[in-house]
Amino acid sequence: MSYLSIVLGCALLVPGLFQNDEKALLSAMKQAEIVVVAEVVEVHPSLGAWSGLLASVQHVQYRVVEVLKGNVKSKEIDAGHYVVRNSWTADREKPRLSQELFKPGNRLILILSRERGHGCKSETPKKDIESFCSPNENAGAIPADPQLVDRMRDELQGK
Repeated sequence: MSYLSIVLGCALLVPGLFQNDEKALLSAMKQAEIVVVAEVVEVHPSLGAWSGLLASVQHVQYRVVEVLKGNVKSKEIDAGHYVVRNSWTADREKPRLSQELFKPGNRLILILSRERGHGCKSETPKKDIESFCSPNENAGAIPADPQLVDRMRDELQGK
């Protein structure tokens, strides 16, 4: 059993965190254009609806702590996250992102894209803030446990 499997297994025991297995997480990370560790600065209001026939996106402003993959030009970024009922990043009751996961000050590992798909990426970010989309409602934002960050860094560098 790999170290990442143990960390992920432990995270499954803590309600409200993530439920990804190692293979899915590593696959999402390796396919991603951008992977960063970032701190939540501000959570913008939800549209008040779940994604369905139309995509519902909630934006979060972050301070970039470390770029694990790709190129990020600004220290603060905006990321649009799809609000999908029963996803690992969504609130359990209301159509919004999890207030526990996306609490200001929390550090998250973000899997991001520059694609605009379905209004995910902000068309009007604040000055000096780069805009991204988090295309995966399950593996797109996970708690940045330091040991998990180390493991992901090693995986991305082929160690």
